[in-house]
Amino acid sequence: MNTPRIGFGLPSFGPYAGPEANADVARAAERFGFDNVSRTPPVHRSAGVGKPAAPVRR
Repeated sequence: MNTPRIGFGLPSFGPYAGPEANADVARAAERFGFDNVSRTPPVHRSAGVGKPAAPVRR
């Protein structure tokens, strides 16, 4: 039987999303035995491009 590989995703926004914080978390993951970490690129929407989101109606 194959042993499952365990990993997790790093944040791409917020207080732990910077390069130094991501590197610290990735190093900690390695110490704790995680097999991999991944990070999705942040998605940015430039001001004035595209339609604004519709308001939520309750």
